Amino acid sequence: MPSEVAGVITRVAKEGDDIKIGGLVAYIDTDAAAPEKSAVVTPQSTVDSSQKKEEVKAEERKMKLIKRNI
Repeated sequence: MPSEVAGVITRVAKEGDDIKIGGLVAYIDTDAAAPEKSAVVTPQSTVDSSQKKEEVKAEERKMKLIKRNI
């Protein structure tokens, strides 16, 4: 998700939650100190990310089919 500010993100919504359009997913603490180390992308997280993208695409295809049938 793009952001207009930098800071520490705290998630409010959990995976599987139904979020209304415009609903709060997370908030950014712009006054928080930066972490000492940045996150390192590991091969496993890359695989998880690719798998998640495919799951999202599959879900989007299902929603398009559902919308057509309504």
